[in-house]
Amino acid sequence: MLNGLTNFEIMDYLNRNGEDNNNSTKLNITVLSNITLELNLTPALKYLGLKDNFNTCISYATYDGVIQECLSENSNLINPSVDLILICLYLPNLSSKLMQYELLDQAQIDTIFVDILSYYKAIISGIRSKTNTPVVYLSFDTPVYPNINISRKYIFDENMFISQLNHEIEQLTYELSNIFRIDMNLLVQRVGYSVFFDRRLWHIANAPYSNIAIREIASEFYKYVSALKGKVKKCLVLDCDNVLWGGIVGEDGMTGISLSSKYPGSQYYEFQSEVIRLQKNGIIIALCSKNNEQDVLHILDHHPDSLIRREHVTTYQINWDDKATNIKKIAGELNIGLDSIVFIDDNPFEIQLVENMIPEITTIQFDQSKPCQYKDLLLSCGYFNITSLTDEDKKRGEMYREEKARKEYLSNVLDINNYLETLELTATLEYVNEYNLTRIAQLTQKTNQFNLTTVRYTEDQIKHIWKDDNADCITLSLKDRFGDLGIVGACIVKHYPHYTDIDTLLLSCRSLGRQTEEVLLYMAVMLAKDRGSRRIVGCYIETDKNQQVKNFYDKHGFKVIYETELVQLSLCELDQVNIRIPDFYVCNMPLEKGANL
Repeated sequence: MLNGLTNFEIMDYLNRNGEDNNNSTKLNITVLSNITLELNLTPALKYLGLKDNFNTCISYATYDGVIQECLSENSNLINPSVDLILICLYLPNLSSKLMQYELLDQAQIDTIFVDILSYYKAIISGIRSKTNTPVVYLSFDTPVYPNINISRKYIFDENMFISQLNHEIEQLTYELSNIFRIDMNLLVQRVGYSVFFDRRLWHIANAPYSNIAIREIASEFYKYVSALKGKVKKCLVLDCDNVLWGGIVGEDGMTGISLSSKYPGSQYYEFQSEVIRLQKNGIIIALCSKNNEQDVLHILDHHPDSLIRREHVTTYQINWDDKATNIKKIAGELNIGLDSIVFIDDNPFEIQLVENMIPEITTIQFDQSKPCQYKDLLLSCGYFNITSLTDEDKKRGEMYREEKARKEYLSNVLDINNYLETLELTATLEYVNEYNLTRIAQLTQKTNQFNLTTVRYTEDQIKHIWKDDNADCITLSLKDRFGDLGIVGACIVKHYPHYTDIDTLLLSCRSLGRQTEEVLLYMAVMLAKDRGSRRIVGCYIETDKNQQVKNFYDKHGFKVIYETELVQLSLCELDQVNIRIPDFYVCNMPLEKGANL
């Protein structure tokens, strides 16, 4: 993410692009640390945020005031308005006695261990008493030069002490939701111990980490920001020649390309294995290659060492058209935003063309002279990180292939109503439960096009809605003659004495065009009527991606009662409402709240 960038380049980008963007989303981050981080961490996080259209505001606790902020009843840094909290505690600052371990006996060391763990418990419990905001913490790094003294009967093992401490903290946070760990040792290994730490700055300014180390910390932390804020990418578009295999299939043929479990083909084999892992984690795989289509498909179908087979590829554009046009076709066919795509190619001309014609696209250029780096480049990019994996994720590629079959079927049908009637649509509505809450949270974080309010919820927040007697949360699953689309919609309504508010109403893009929104709105109305509400209120908050639903409530008999440039509040009297489920739907309605179908 920040690989190869200097502080000057980061600052230059921030100065050129600015942060006063009215279309950017505010991102509030609190950093709890007992060392000096601000100088380099702030621009790094602002840079990464600006790349994702975030206006990032970072607040720091004083390095001797972490525990006070966590335990204070009126903390300015820890409250529900904060989007993420980063905990970065440096072990020598937690206990100076550890620097005198030669003078300590086992009882004293055990006391230090308990004191540090108790300190961590106080921080976590203090945060959770105020907010359910996601927390990311850095584990303690173990020294690469541990103490060795074979002449002593008792040896203080620093590595064992720190490893056990990390384990206990991980156990402490394991049962709590929305708390994630960054393994500091992995970061040190990537960067290298000799450049990760700056001993001079540690003594001068209480800043033990080098600029390079802090950029690595920022990049790793931002992976969680991307995942939790729905900024992860959905689709990986791959070139073929010198990316999936070495050589040019049109010239070298299937037997002449480099692809096997042994060198040099093993470099491409290894990269393909990582692509398959992404595909199994729900990332859509597409191909965009200037080639004869049959040559490429022949490799996928018949090459003995090709791990990627045709069933792993959701769609492809293999022809001689320019790649920018072909990628737009891929996005249109999948019905996903261009900013959801990562494109990989080894040709700088193709990369530049796509960047110029589709600036929303994220590109990665491979160096065909260094295929041994391909896998690491894909692993380190941070574009496909997830915090949870649902059944819908695992089946996403299959679902999009089924959608392609639907579109091909539609192309032979002249009347859309007749098409919908023959789809054999079945909608299943279900209250939130332990099996679907992860998917609900995921939908709120990722759905942009058909999303009336674009309110983002974490799993923990969905749990609170589940337990709230004055709120209902419903999912909608969809099936048709071509297959099971899984959970594609969600609706959250909140009940007040004289009205019901539609807090969230959203549909996954792959379910659009089937009037599924009618079913979801009908359910919201029924939930309101069941509570004895006289009115139902719906809010539309405009973003740069959801303008297609701006008039959704107006089309269903709601009247606008408040309007600004970006917000529209609409109301409907429930005794006058006329919303019904389309006749071509078979609907399974939910049981009582808290029960499973």
